[in-house]
Amino acid sequence: MENLMPTQESKRAVIDVSTTFAPDSRVKDAAPDTIIYTSDGTFFFCHQTILKSRSSNNFAQMVPASAAPSTGSSGSSTRNHGQVASTQVGQASGSSIRKVPLLAVTVVERAAVLDVILHIVYAIPLVNRDPNLDDILDAFDCLEKYSLSAPDEASDVWLQMVKKAEAHHDVIRAFAVAASCGMDRICVQISPFTLSTPLREVSQKEAMLMGPLYLRRLLRFHMQKQTALKSAIRAPPAVHPPTPTCSEGDQLRVRQRWELVGSDVMIRPTPQSVSQAELRSMFENIATGNGCQQCVANILKRVQEVVEAWQGSEPSVME
Repeated sequence: MENLMPTQESKRAVIDVSTTFAPDSRVKDAAPDTIIYTSDGTFFFCHQTILKSRSSNNFAQMVPASAAPSTGSSGSSTRNHGQVASTQVGQASGSSIRKVPLLAVTVVERAAVLDVILHIVYAIPLVNRDPNLDDILDAFDCLEKYSLSAPDEASDVWLQMVKKAEAHHDVIRAFAVAASCGMDRICVQISPFTLSTPLREVSQKEAMLMGPLYLRRLLRFHMQKQTALKSAIRAPPAVHPPTPTCSEGDQLRVRQRWELVGSDVMIRPTPQSVSQAELRSMFENIATGNGCQQCVANILKRVQEVVEAWQGSEPSVME
């Protein structure tokens, strides 16, 4: 967005205008004929032909089904909750500028959300916009309202969603949105990021949105990862023949410590999200302070086996 700074002579207010959907943005050499004003005070200059061609309900009935009316001598009129005003963003003809009637409508969405919506409508890449995940997901929530089709799988909006979902608290919502659009490849890419979210936190709305098929696949994915982790850590380190400095009782205490650490891992809210580094650190701590070199060697060997087993556990993504 850019601020249009008035001169001191004009004494006009500062207004925020979209840099992508600006007064001089053109589609097939056509100037904008619609202004959309967001709830946080930003103007977007759009084209009715594009909005109507992408939306089956004329952008929530805010864009007239017929062409924008001429302003005539009065210079303004109202239709479909929007105001039509004469402005000089039209086309130049010789030395004069032909005034083009602009439909002005107000929406409840914030500028960042409408920006994503319009990028989807105009099929413009988001690569230079860097929206946050909340804005992307809020934009998808508006697709039904404006009767817009979800972007196809090749759209970079999905790439942005996957990129932002990795370190976001609302990754389940992102998964649900992708599932609701039938974007299987996107769901698979997002699925590893869901492992850090307890499945009990999946809301009824999110479950309904992803549907029974993807909900079942997500549940199975999490359970398979938990099973793989439990299998990887189950066996304790190997034992060795008793020595004067390390009895069977000493080695039993090593086993008990191993089982205790394993229990600590599995009772986490999301054990399936534990990292290899965490596993290594937790189990290698068992060797700390142990004076038996054979026990230490057996512990470290077993820890390495656990890490390798967890690294190679399948599935690494949702099947």
